[in-house]
Parts: sequence; C-alpha cells; structure tokens
Amino acid sequence: MPKVNLITAPDQLYNQNISMLLIDPKDLIKNDFNELLKTLTKDINLYLWETKDDANDYKWLIQVANSVDKIIIDLDYASLDRWLIGYFLSFGKCYYIFNQVDSSKYEMINNNKIFDLKSMQSELEIKK
Repeated sequence: MPKVNLITAPDQLYNQNISMLLIDPKDLIKNDFNELLKTLTKDINLYLWETKDDANDYKWLIQVANSVDKIIIDLDYASLDRWLIGYFLSFGKCYYIFNQVDSSKYEMINNNKIFDLKSMQSELEIKK
C-alpha cells in the first residue's frame, strides 16, 4: 500500500515522490481526496494549506506551489488574497473547484476547472 506524507507549513520534503498541494479544501474535498488516495499505486507527498492556520506563511506556499506536480485549489472555500489566486491559476498544473454561477473570470486564466476530485482521478495518477 502506498505511503502518503502529509506536509504542512513550514515543512518541506525533498524526495522523488509525486507531490500535490491542496489549498483550502473543504471537508467534502478532503473526503473525496481520501477516497482517491485508496486507488493510488505510488507514494505521494501531500502538502496541505489551510488559510485559517497558515495566514502569514505565503513564502512557504509559493515555494511549495513551484515545486509540486499538481495544485488543487478550492476557490469556493479559499480565503486567499486575489493576487495569490491569480498566481496559482497561471500554472498549467493547477486545477480549481469553483461552483458559483460566474466562473468566466477564472476560465480566462485557467481552463482546468473541476467540479469534484472524482472527475479527475486520471489526472492524479501522475506518471514518473
């Protein structure tokens, strides 16, 4: 069974594992992610950022975002500064959840909109 390394600020882990960053996931997203982890066949480094806990460590968040393989941000729940949201959406490796009516402002920057994590299971299986 693959090992999941859960990493939060200010820590970082340097190895050859697949690495992902979850930004401000609500409980439903966390539960979906736990279900997806059961299907993975490789070890994974999972970085978790929750704004309510880590509001002042943007340097860590930006460093991690630059180093991971995938970023998943829950824009329905995120309370990040707008400039950070725009920065993360500029990455092709960033996927975002936004279920509100008008998502066109985000779609102009990034087309990787998802509705839940179940729909992107194949994206989570990163080939290395």
